[in-house]
Amino acid sequence: MERDRATQVMATLSLWEGQPFKWGELDCCQLIALSVGALTGTNLAEQFGEYSTEREALRMVAFHRSLRGLLEHALGYPNEAVAIGDPMLLHYQGERWDTIGAVYCRPGCAFVVDREHGLMRQRFAACDVAAGWSF
Repeated sequence: MERDRATQVMATLSLWEGQPFKWGELDCCQLIALSVGALTGTNLAEQFGEYSTEREALRMVAFHRSLRGLLEHALGYPNEAVAIGDPMLLHYQGERWDTIGAVYCRPGCAFVVDREHGLMRQRFAACDVAAGWSF
């Protein structure tokens, strides 16, 4: 089962590797939507609505009070047991963002969407994890 999950998520995310960051198309929320879609067949992106700028993304997040609030609205309450392909929320030190959506890849590694590099794998420490959802 774990291997099937890894295969599904890796196949889906590999289609996006090398693609540039773009609000509403390939950002941290859309990354989570891709992963959840690969695991469940659910179109999670519909719950995020349409947005194409950082300002629109900030407005969407503010409506839910935080990125975590938005993800809880879409995914339910988090739990601690994540497996390959599960969405996570990592602490992040950005100009306007203090967390970033990610997808668990393996212990200490997650897929993230970086503004400069697009979809990439990022190392993280356990203390960086703000929340996780298992599917």
